[in-house]
Amino acid sequence: MQAAKKRGWEVYGTEPNEWLCNWCKKNYDINIKPGDLFSNPFESNLFDVVTLWDVLEHVPDPTKNLSEIRRILKSNGLLIVNYPDVGSWISKLMGRRWIFLLSVHLFYFDRRTIAKMLNKVGFDVIKIKPHFQTLSLGYLFFRMKSYSQLLHNLGMPIIKVLKLNNLQIPYWLGQTLVIAKKK
Repeated sequence: MQAAKKRGWEVYGTEPNEWLCNWCKKNYDINIKPGDLFSNPFESNLFDVVTLWDVLEHVPDPTKNLSEIRRILKSNGLLIVNYPDVGSWISKLMGRRWIFLLSVHLFYFDRRTIAKMLNKVGFDVIKIKPHFQTLSLGYLFFRMKSYSQLLHNLGMPIIKVLKLNNLQIPYWLGQTLVIAKKK
């Protein structure tokens, strides 16, 4: 939302975590409504673009959420979804150690299932591609602890001494980006 706001877009958001809503207001001057899409109803045909960044796998009814998003999008509006792809080669390689196998993920999608669900609720998939994200090197090594204690123990002191904690590192561990257009 911050990137869109910097580029002149009018932005709106919802977030179940009220603390995070307050943090966004304080740090980015962005008003995000506490709750979900249904506790903060929007007018029909209101938005040009709706984005879901690591959201869809967390909601109890993805189809219901996508249908609501379709309702609030303008004709030919775009939906952008980022999700952890259980069908990715890295997910298969890592197996049960894949970092996105989490208790907070209620659903898992691959390219076929996400495209089928989007089509079912009234979207045409325009593009599906791997999505590289960036995280700070310090956070990546912090998270590495549960996967490799050795790499964590070796990396963290080096990162601190070299003051590389906030260095932004691109990574990909199976995240997939979908761009779809309202039919």
